[in-house]
Amino acid sequence: HRIEPLPDELLWMPFVVSHSWCYRASVNVFEISGTGNPSYQNMCWIDLLLEDRIQHNFRMLRKNPEYYFNGQIISPLITFIKINDQIFVQYKGNKRTAIAKAMFFFLGKTELRGVELHAYSVKDELKKIVSAVQKLLSSIDPAISFLVKRKCTARIDAAGWMKDVFEIFFEVENKRTAKKLVLKEEELVPFFYEAVRFKQSRWRRFLPRNRYTEVL
Repeated sequence: HRIEPLPDELLWMPFVVSHSWCYRASVNVFEISGTGNPSYQNMCWIDLLLEDRIQHNFRMLRKNPEYYFNGQIISPLITFIKINDQIFVQYKGNKRTAIAKAMFFFLGKTELRGVELHAYSVKDELKKIVSAVQKLLSSIDPAISFLVKRKCTARIDAAGWMKDVFEIFFEVENKRTAKKLVLKEEELVPFFYEAVRFKQSRWRRFLPRNRYTEVL
């Protein structure tokens, strides 16, 4: 399989509703789809096994055959980023990941243990709605800015593990009129429909204003 690029954080981080971190986690190697290291992006995992630089990893494997199986924290540490159902090598550990994929395939194993894992739950459907809202507002008045914001509403932690929960909200500002509006996530769709109605009206200047349209 082709090694996919780790998506740019700017595209998905604003839509994260939870983030968990574990210092000693396990991942299914067959769910690892990509990497944040541009040197390996768009290659195939099997191509890494044919590189000259991987010989060092093979020598280390011969010296320590239990390296991938003993469940101890892997050193040097491999950090993985999980975005919904996709898992990526953060940067280092790509060749070791390729070795694990190949070995586990033939041995009937799946779990690589002793790795660091950051897992993010992202609202992908919200990204599409936000894109539509931004495009609509720009067509109504280029002076209107629309920002996606988050605030942490809960944190749970223990030794080697933690989880943050976030609430997404939106800030709308008309820089020409200095009007501002803060929207909760559940208000975004009603705001969008009000903005559509406002744009389509020939008599928008005479429409009664409400909380949503006063910023337009």
